[in-house]
Parts: sequence; C-alpha cells; structure tokens
Amino acid sequence: MRYKEWEQYEAARGLEKKVGRVLFTVLFICLLLALVPMKVSGSSIEAAEEMSYYDLERCFLEVLDMRLREYGYADSGLTLNSIIYADGSRCYYIKIHHARITDAGAGAWEDLKLQIADIPFPIENCSVIYEIVP
Repeated sequence: MRYKEWEQYEAARGLEKKVGRVLFTVLFICLLLALVPMKVSGSSIEAAEEMSYYDLERCFLEVLDMRLREYGYADSGLTLNSIIYADGSRCYYIKIHHARITDAGAGAWEDLKLQIADIPFPIENCSVIYEIVP
C-alpha cells in the first residue's frame, strides 16, 4: 500500500472505532435505563389519595343528582371542576345543565341553590360553588 492509501485506511479505522464506542455507549445507557426502576408519576400514597378524592367526588355527584331528582329536575347534566390550592384546600365548581331550570328564571335558580347548598362535601377545607349553565 502506498502512504496515502495507508492514511485513508487508518482514518477509516479510527472513524469506525469512534462510531463503535458511541454506539456501545448509547446501548449501555439504554440498558441501564431499562434496568433501573423509574418513578413515572406521584408516589403510591398520592395516587391512593387522588383515588379517594375521585371516589368522594363521584359520591357527591350521585347525592346531588338524587337531590335534583327529588325537586323534579331528573336527568340534569352535572359537571364538576376542581382547583387544588397550594395549602391543600380545594374548591369545587359544579355546573348544572337543565332546560327547566334555565327556563324558570333566576328566582327558581336561587331557590334551588338554597335547597342543594346543604349537601356537604365530606372533606375539610373544601368549598362548593354552584352555577347554572343555559
């Protein structure tokens, strides 16, 4: 081999070695990540707490639905949104969808709001705000 060919051969071998090292490093990192357990979301305690809040919210909506049925507003649409503040307190916004409530006017809505306002949310530091959606 001539000198130039030898230089090209050595340069190609050097490049192959660098690519091999990079490939080996990437595969090694992928293997380590596959073997090391990762925390995907919050702790199991936080997940259990969120599930308990979810269950309480569902129960609250069921009681509210039963109360609305008692007052003649069967099949009302209920939407629950919540805000969780930094101190852990929560505020629930309940939107009620029903054509008869909307058609009855503001006076009927105020009366109904008084009749359902006594339904407590079973957790401390929670407030509930009701809203009628036309």
